[in-house]
Amino acid sequence: MSTTIFIVDDNLVFLSLFEKLLKLKRFQIAGIARDGESAVNMFKSFPEKPDIVLIDHHIPIKNGLDTVKEILKVDIDSNIIFTSEDRSIKYKARSLGASSFIVKPYSFEELNKKIKKLILNTEKTFETNQKSLT
Repeated sequence: MSTTIFIVDDNLVFLSLFEKLLKLKRFQIAGIARDGESAVNMFKSFPEKPDIVLIDHHIPIKNGLDTVKEILKVDIDSNIIFTSEDRSIKYKARSLGASSFIVKPYSFEELNKKIKKLILNTEKTFETNQKSLT
C-alpha cells in the first residue's frame, strides 16, 4: 500500500512541482488544500486519514499553526511535517504536535527523507505496540 500525503500550501508552483515529484516516488496524494480552513474541512472528510500531512506556516484564512491544532483535534496520531521560512517557529510547531519541521526553501530530497523517516518511525511504533499486546 502506498503512503498517502495531504498537502496544505498556497504556493501554486510548489504544489504543482511537489505533487508531480511525490507521485514519481510512488506516494499517493490524498488531497491538496490552499488554505487552513479548507484543509481542516478536507481532513475531517477523509474516510481514511492520510499517512502524512504537509503544512505550510503562511497559508490564508487559518495559518499553519492553527491548522495543525485543528487537525490534531480530529486525529491526534497524525504525522505532520510543518514547513516555514521562519526558523523561530520550529519550537512552536513541534510543541503543538508537528512530527517534523523543514525550513523553506528546501529540496525535494530533504522532504523525501523526512517522509521516509516518519513512515519508518510509525511502522516501528506500530510493531512495538503490537508486541506489547501479545
